[in-house]
Amino acid sequence: MARWARLSAIALLNCTLALAGCGNDGSSSAGSGGAGGTGGEGGPDPFGDYGVFLSLVPPGSADVNQGMIGDDPNSINQLPMYENLVFSDAFPTPGELHDDDLVPDYFKDEAFLPQSAFDAVETVTDGTHTARIGRDDFGVPHIFGDTREDVLFGTGYVTGTDRMFLVDVIRHFGRGRMSDFLGPSSSNYSTDTTLGTSAGYSEQELQDQIEQLATRLGMDGTQAQQDFDDFVDGINQYIDDIKSGAPGAEPVPIEYQLLNLELRPFTPRDGIAVVTLIFSFFATGGGAEDSQVR
Repeated sequence: MARWARLSAIALLNCTLALAGCGNDGSSSAGSGGAGGTGGEGGPDPFGDYGVFLSLVPPGSADVNQGMIGDDPNSINQLPMYENLVFSDAFPTPGELHDDDLVPDYFKDEAFLPQSAFDAVETVTDGTHTARIGRDDFGVPHIFGDTREDVLFGTGYVTGTDRMFLVDVIRHFGRGRMSDFLGPSSSNYSTDTTLGTSAGYSEQELQDQIEQLATRLGMDGTQAQQDFDDFVDGINQYIDDIKSGAPGAEPVPIEYQLLNLELRPFTPRDGIAVVTLIFSFFATGGGAEDSQVR
């Protein structure tokens, strides 16, 4: 049981942060520390030489700009790399392959960049947390903060910016409430029934699982609780900004306008709902998380 409780906590963090940090092309980068880019006193340099990290991610769903779908260049700007991988006659042979041969013709460089590398950096705050966000040429967010809490807050904020409707769908999916969110249909009824049968938790049962993290996992569980509080604060600040029409805020995402949906605040319970979905549908298990953490 302790093993499953620990797995739940790890999955809770991994699933949400994986969604969170995704930029318009599905990649992310984050780090704490000031603009100088050094680690804490005696700690590792987050921008040191840790080897080469490259990526090539399928183009994501088109972003929304001024009410139009499909005019974000980050939804298609990796297609030339795919074309080069498939059709190029100039691809180096394995024995002659060097890092410089791969970027930018075939892959993106995923190095952690210091804040000084970005011409434009957006600062977001809720009065308690402050994060600074720069984006590279592919729209990948690089998140900077003076504390761990600031970076998690920024990660939540860019989750809202880049994946608001997706994470909203998933938190309803994980509760077996797709019909409530998107309306009645045979497919929504089917997924709701399947999820509800295996892991149809009440809101109190979801909350109980969060509260048991510290009891079962000690300091790791306490840290997970704090991380999710900070992450959720970031998503909710994004929601507050667009609903209040804050200076520089984006318009309400087009999906909410077309479907006449309300943007509602997030809670850490939504993270448990996401884990429930992952375990139930993708890990061929799930359905006993609540009893296992008691």
